[in-house]
Amino acid sequence: MVDGTNFTRKLQVVIVIDQKVQKNLRVREMALKDVQNVADTLNVNLTQIDFDRLDFGEANALDTFYNADVALVDVTVQQQQPSLCYHI
Repeated sequence: MVDGTNFTRKLQVVIVIDQKVQKNLRVREMALKDVQNVADTLNVNLTQIDFDRLDFGEANALDTFYNADVALVDVTVQQQQPSLCYHI
């Protein structure tokens, strides 16, 4: 609160989840849907970042990831774990 005025901003949440690797894809899709439902219920801004964009170092993906208030990171794809752990 500043000078009697409420300044509120929505919580910024990002989720990094792979939707290309076929192994356990259905489970990841279900998890993403549940996270989207919770974000809608809580009225927070949820942004999905593709692993490939983050791994490549795409500026917009990196900015979104590092400026988020909360980051949810799927580490179930073993080949992606080293890169994801670096960013975490």
